[in-house]
Amino acid sequence: MAAPNSSGAPPPSSSLVAMTSRPKPPTVLEPLSSIHDAATFDCGAAKTACSEINEFIRHKALHAQESLENETFILRYSDDKKIRAFITLAAGSLQPKQLKVDGWDTPITGTHIAYLGADLSVAHGHWGRFLVDWAIRRCEELGAIRTIHLFAYPDMVAYYEGIGFDKWGKAPVDNTGQPRQLMILDMLEAT
Repeated sequence: MAAPNSSGAPPPSSSLVAMTSRPKPPTVLEPLSSIHDAATFDCGAAKTACSEINEFIRHKALHAQESLENETFILRYSDDKKIRAFITLAAGSLQPKQLKVDGWDTPITGTHIAYLGADLSVAHGHWGRFLVDWAIRRCEELGAIRTIHLFAYPDMVAYYEGIGFDKWGKAPVDNTGQPRQLMILDMLEAT
């Protein structure tokens, strides 16, 4: 979040937001572009989820964004182009058969958090939480978005519950066979 201006009012929204609540030097939130350095991004190779996240940001995110499949926003220090954290958002619709919830027969539309990652260099700095909070605020500003949803790895379920997401039904396994948990944040309940 950007610092208030001299009148105390928050600055106008823009695609480039300087934040002062992060470690020095200040950080910048902006859309992913070819100027950003993703080559050394590493959220921790020990976990299967992290290797998938590393692969995405290093090799697939820019192409997916240029193909209009999704939109990736990155956090970086203002004095370099290395990606420190990122969130990838896409329009999404969950069909009843995907939800695997007894008695639910209506599709759920909203924003899908496709990827969220923070580099080990900023581990435990709450950069991922900042990006999720930013995505929630962005959806609130758009006003027409009913839900934010994602598929969480089992070790991340409590993290997302702490932010306000609820567990829903059963989710598919990922491409490595790991189970995922469908998590949904109802924007009408969150406001």
